[in-house]
Amino acid sequence: MKKIQISETDFKKLQDFLERERPMNAEEKSCREALLGELNRAEIVQESELAPDVITLGRRATLTDLEANDNLEYTLVMPDAADISAGRISILAPLGTAMLGFRLGDEFEWTMPGGKLKLRVARVEPAHDLD
Repeated sequence: MKKIQISETDFKKLQDFLERERPMNAEEKSCREALLGELNRAEIVQESELAPDVITLGRRATLTDLEANDNLEYTLVMPDAADISAGRISILAPLGTAMLGFRLGDEFEWTMPGGKLKLRVARVEPAHDLD
């Protein structure tokens, strides 16, 4: 499995988020476990060393569904900033977890509630102000 890249800042923010205790249903627990798995396999780098084409918190990415040939465009955010109608996807959503750390041109598969998706990162834009 390809190693993904995460900034030290995002890694700490996500680790702190996962360590907070709160009641969870089975779906949320599964999403948290998936995110933890991604963090465990990631290469952690300083913010200044992070490539500009890596999907991180706050960056907007266009993903191409290789089977349906559709484009999906989302900004990756923490759960409290998520608003799918505004194109902001939670890091805890299955697709949000899946896209973390991949870079322009990368292809990956991820099991979603509706089945498996095969995606390619078509574009990554700089971090957006979420206000």
